[in-house]
Amino acid sequence: MYSPEDCHLIAKQYDTKGQWMAGHRASYNASKRLGVFDSCTAHMRQGNQKWTEEACKKDSLNYKTKREWKEGNHSAYRSARRNGWFEACTAHMDNPKVMFTLDIVLKRASKYRTWTEWKREDRRSYMAAQRKGWLDDVAAVLERPSDNQSRYVKWNEQTVRAEAKKYGNKTAWASSSPSSYQAAKTLGIFSEVTRHMVDPRIKQINGK
Repeated sequence: MYSPEDCHLIAKQYDTKGQWMAGHRASYNASKRLGVFDSCTAHMRQGNQKWTEEACKKDSLNYKTKREWKEGNHSAYRSARRNGWFEACTAHMDNPKVMFTLDIVLKRASKYRTWTEWKREDRRSYMAAQRKGWLDDVAAVLERPSDNQSRYVKWNEQTVRAEAKKYGNKTAWASSSPSSYQAAKTLGIFSEVTRHMVDPRIKQINGK
């Protein structure tokens, strides 16, 4: 159990309410129960801080829900809503009302340039894709990075056509670059870009 004195001592270690909540939630909650929350946070940065989009995103990561953020740092919360950053700042937060479909996941994933960026900025849609087995579907929009590649490749008609030319048959293409293979189907150009490819089974029959 925490006493009012304990709460004050612990609170002095933090510069903002968000940092305190993230770093020591037990004493944070205790201060509210004991009625000393305002005095514990009197020294913390308040509304005079200039909230940029980057600062709001960073601060929002200290909270798991929109309600917690609103209570923990109303200034940052209000700035995000007023400036149109709210959705981006709260994408990682729990929201039982949102039901992720494949279409929603694809739309969200397509906003980001890298695998790391998607996972960092919109962890909920990333986890939904992972949990529901949709990562291969996302690969039709964004190429998964290899071990020595940290960026996604966004597939369009031009890049798909160039990739397809590298392969002599569909099997080799599907095995080596499944995302571009799937993208060709999604873009409706699969038949066209595979005209030059041969079917290994036909070669075997002709060779007999």
